[in-house]
Amino acid sequence: MRFFLIAVIAGQSPINLTNFAKAGFPCFLTNTTECSRRWLGIVAPDKNVYVSTNVLWPELLFYTMVLNGFVKLRAKKLSKSHYAPFTHKNVAWDSALAQVRLFQAEVYKCIEQAVSPTVLGRITNMMFGYYVSFEHYTTQYLDVLNTRFLDLDKEKRVKNISIMVKRLVEKGDEYQEYREVVNEAAQAHNCSPSFVELDIDYPEEIDW
Repeated sequence: MRFFLIAVIAGQSPINLTNFAKAGFPCFLTNTTECSRRWLGIVAPDKNVYVSTNVLWPELLFYTMVLNGFVKLRAKKLSKSHYAPFTHKNVAWDSALAQVRLFQAEVYKCIEQAVSPTVLGRITNMMFGYYVSFEHYTTQYLDVLNTRFLDLDKEKRVKNISIMVKRLVEKGDEYQEYREVVNEAAQAHNCSPSFVELDIDYPEEIDW
């Protein structure tokens, strides 16, 4: 059985799929008809498997923005550092890049459903800013934003989506303080900063 899609339900903004299963459970949806498959000359299962999962907004926003860096690096590699890599023939039809952009587009749809057009514009500008970079990012800060996000009620969570984007992108004083704490702990224990864990506890049950 082939897995065609992992659908993301971010907070209160699910991707709309007909007869979609509860988050975390597989849902079997009918594939093309047997007649269509014969006519197209393809071998495919009768049903496709769709899987959904709950993701906290700060983490989902972070992954979406980080993938922009992957896209740039892969385009540069495939085009052999061409001056306009995204127009290069090796990049235009690359399936990996297409998959990433499809995922990002689905996340964008979730954001679009959750916020007003004005807020959406601000979020888009921040997420795709020219100087946005997540190289060597202190990812422990995500735990800070995630737990803070969970303390909010459902209405405030939606209102804080743009604030979470801003916190992730700007890497302000609070981020720098946590970064310093993590780096000092890593140095003290002679380990990589990625092995350092903050004293932050997630609730046993999450009210999505």
